[in-house]
Amino acid sequence: MVGGRRITTPEESERLEPKLVTATELDGPYDLILLTVKAGSLEAALQDLKPAVGPRTAIVPFLNGIDHLDVIDTQFPSAVLGAVVKVAAQLTPDGAITVSAPGASLEIGELDGGHTTRLRDTAAALDVAGFDVQVSDRILTSSWPPSPVRRSASACPLRC
Repeated sequence: MVGGRRITTPEESERLEPKLVTATELDGPYDLILLTVKAGSLEAALQDLKPAVGPRTAIVPFLNGIDHLDVIDTQFPSAVLGAVVKVAAQLTPDGAITVSAPGASLEIGELDGGHTTRLRDTAAALDVAGFDVQVSDRILTSSWPPSPVRRSASACPLRC
């Protein structure tokens, strides 16, 4: 992504330039992984992410439905948090992301409904301007039915 990614909202436009790495460049455990692949690419993405997952890593998947939670939990026991993202956005032909309505939200939770330090830390790391972040003790029921405004793209490991 040479030159970054332009994100345009009704209020502003900005260019983000994330540090991107390939699977071979992952250099040890990350604190947080935002997993946003299409379901058909999930197994390959999980294999690629193995070097990035440690005992304290939280994986927050943004995939449609809930079937992926068991798949991730099998590969990385106890690492996955449930998540629901609602945002009205689209990728334009020139590669920009256009957010067409205010009110983007993120709801995350432990699969067992617990309120853990890991959950609070993850919520704090993801609490950025433009997103309403909420912690849920019923994330599995919040994840269904699917929302028409959820979208998926790639995996994003982060160090907090």
